[in-house]
Amino acid sequence: MRLTEAAHWAKRLGTILFVVLFLVIVFLYITTLEPRKKEISSYTTPDFACTLTADEFKNNKLSIPSLSLGPDSKMNFTIDTPTGRIDDLPTIVNVFEYDNPGEMLNSLDLAKDIAKNLGFTDQQMERIGTKEYKWVDPTTARTLRIQARNLTFTLETDFSNPNALPEKRNIPTDIEAKRAAINFLQSTSGLLPADYAQNDPYLTYIKLDRNGNYTQSRSKAETDLIRVDFFRKAKLMTLYSSHKDYNEIIKRFNRFEQVEDPDSTSSQTITHFMASVSTLSFTNGNISVYIGSPRDERRSFGSNAIYQINYKNWYLNPEPCGTYELITSNEAIEMLKNGNGSLIYLVERNGDTVRPYSPQSVTRFSILNVTLGYYDPPFESRFMQPIYIISGEATFDTGVLGDFIYYVPAIKYEVIEDFDPDKVSDPTDIVEDEGESGGGLMIPGL
Repeated sequence: MRLTEAAHWAKRLGTILFVVLFLVIVFLYITTLEPRKKEISSYTTPDFACTLTADEFKNNKLSIPSLSLGPDSKMNFTIDTPTGRIDDLPTIVNVFEYDNPGEMLNSLDLAKDIAKNLGFTDQQMERIGTKEYKWVDPTTARTLRIQARNLTFTLETDFSNPNALPEKRNIPTDIEAKRAAINFLQSTSGLLPADYAQNDPYLTYIKLDRNGNYTQSRSKAETDLIRVDFFRKAKLMTLYSSHKDYNEIIKRFNRFEQVEDPDSTSSQTITHFMASVSTLSFTNGNISVYIGSPRDERRSFGSNAIYQINYKNWYLNPEPCGTYELITSNEAIEMLKNGNGSLIYLVERNGDTVRPYSPQSVTRFSILNVTLGYYDPPFESRFMQPIYIISGEATFDTGVLGDFIYYVPAIKYEVIEDFDPDKVSDPTDIVEDEGESGGGLMIPGL
């Protein structure tokens, strides 16, 4: 081969190698780098409409009690989700206002109706000051206490009393337990609002120890009581089908239950993203009914099979009062690391979820899931506010594994402004955002 031919082929091979190398680099770049997502969820406009002033809302800043950890615990949190990161979550969501009417003129009549449906008589009633009504039935070892202001109440049974349980044991089926709890609540002064009634109750099997204390039973055969817990959901955010990125947003936030409503004023569809409403104990609803063996064998499962009730329902306005900006999920995790989260649940794997909690030392928290929900407090409040629910696997100092749940208040309180009605947009509008991000979409009212 002559020198000129060698130079020619060397030049061509060099060009080919350069092209191949360039294609390899492009391929690696595409396959190894995650494509940048449009931050749709951050292009929303909060209206801060629940109060006229920012200070008024901040005076209701969410504060959640926390379980204590053992003295040798370490606030060592790692993110161990399947993707190694936190899934997309909305950055602005709804806030709701509770409907607290205060003490009603007929509160005594309503309280007597509750007592009557539980088998108490007027003669067993005692008025405790101006705030509480109390009934005691020594025959069944039951005590009923009803708060006059809001008709929240507790029914308790003293299981140390030999008359507390019937001699013949006849535990209801799951369906019978649910039906007994639902029938009592629905037939008594409207104690089961629609937002609870549309969700299936959760059941927990309970066994009584020799001292009458509750433990979790592992089989129906050893069960003495079935706790029926009622939970509700709320609209985290709302999206109109006219939005040009409607399908992408629906897909992005598919971790939340989506409920569609037709818009009566147009041909649009309104999609509500539903979030769970959680309580301080997480596993217990603010409405809990304990069902056991009927005291009268001749009667079906009804109020004669109810042994305990914890009723702390706070009526909620069905539509949000406003929308508010949230801290990010990463900021929520940083709050955990700094000891500012609220520990709600910490139980050994397959452990007893019914026994009272006792502090345990944890050396590592492995975060497996982060989502948004709402917090329903055990006391009367003005607003129902969003929280981050952070859950995963705990490693105890003994090496045993368990499960944990933390709550972190989600609202970014420092950015709240006074309400300005001129800034409230039509939620069907689509507004272009041409900021430094290169263009995106704002979703007013989302």
